[in-house]
Amino acid sequence: MVGRAGIAKASVIRHCPMLKEIRLSGEPLALQNLTLGFLLAFDKMPEALGRLIALKALSLSSCAKIQDLPASQIHLAGMQELTIAACGFKKMPSMIHALMGLRTLKLCVRLELYQQFCGIQDARELATVLSAA
Repeated sequence: MVGRAGIAKASVIRHCPMLKEIRLSGEPLALQNLTLGFLLAFDKMPEALGRLIALKALSLSSCAKIQDLPASQIHLAGMQELTIAACGFKKMPSMIHALMGLRTLKLCVRLELYQQFCGIQDARELATVLSAA
């Protein structure tokens, strides 16, 4: 999607098995949606992600080497949707709680991460949370 003056509003990068990094150069401030999927060699989100102040949705799927989100993402107060699916996260990113504009969080992660995010200690509590959803 391209807005006025030819400025990209959305970017999708998928099925690039050799891509190891993304460099955000210039001022890509107008980008509202960023989707990254099936980037098998991609191992680190760029710190410059925090400069995407118009970003409303970030989707990460099947990026097995990505283990965390950059601390700079805390500056993305306008982010409304975050999707994390089949990535290499070993713990929930600490900055998720600071995304005050977040309305939708879609997680397809290991059970331990879901329990950690929800503050759930055992399977009985998890069953209660899931049945209430």
